[in-house]
Amino acid sequence: MKGEEHVITGDEPLSDICFFGVAPEKSGSLRGARDFPSFPANRRGIAQRVHLVVFDISNGGLMKSVLNPTAPERDVLVKEIAAASAPFAGVMIDFEAVPPDMRAPFIEFLTRLRSSLPKNSILSVALPARRMQVNDAYDYPAISAIVDRVFIMAYDQHWSTSKPGPVAAIGWCDAVAAFAQKNVPESKLVMGLPLYGRVWQDRYLGRSVRHSDVESILKRKRRLKPRIHHDRGPSLSYRETIHVTIYYEDKDSIARRLAMYQRRGIGQVGFWRIGQGPRGMWSLMELKPI
Repeated sequence: MKGEEHVITGDEPLSDICFFGVAPEKSGSLRGARDFPSFPANRRGIAQRVHLVVFDISNGGLMKSVLNPTAPERDVLVKEIAAASAPFAGVMIDFEAVPPDMRAPFIEFLTRLRSSLPKNSILSVALPARRMQVNDAYDYPAISAIVDRVFIMAYDQHWSTSKPGPVAAIGWCDAVAAFAQKNVPESKLVMGLPLYGRVWQDRYLGRSVRHSDVESILKRKRRLKPRIHHDRGPSLSYRETIHVTIYYEDKDSIARRLAMYQRRGIGQVGFWRIGQGPRGMWSLMELKPI
């Protein structure tokens, strides 16, 4: 992540670093830092390739604008990405909000981008985890035929709006990997592993309240008295106990997931995101030529 270059120490067995990144605007131009990052030399003697990530996480309307093949914004975006890619070994496209009806335009965009990049530039795409074919924009086989690498984001099985649960349970990841192996060539497949966890609490304390909610609180906490201020108005202050659930990763959970992918014959894995994992995790891994 931009601003976190310091988390790379030089001890990691990483062949590639995806630098996050730049984002498209409605005009098709890119915003964000596109300068080549500075990392310490790898002490394992690994020549690491650095890729520029072009991302949009949640703006489906923007995707409709910049992926429209009949709109000038699409060609502007392709040219901007090609120009920004110059100092990098490749580009990763991480568009996570492409509407289902933009499947064909998304594939056409990737085709146009591939032809606009230098032949030796690596084009990667980050795709959401799937266990079966669904009617969305992320056609694994069609996209795999265009790009050099497909990074499967095998995480967020549970997330902020779901009930508490693992970010990526082993069984769930195994099913995601099985579907990916059927639809992505082995040489292009990269399985993503989470290094982060998630926290759930049984009460969201930053929500808005109605006056009836205040009345219920005062009824429940009979000793509680409102504070009245001539400028700020009435307020209540009290302590509340909440139940917190955290699912996270440690060295053992990462090792189990790595072992599962290895048993499946998957030769490439990636991580989101560097700097968030447990200390000593890199001792679990060595980089092997493929």
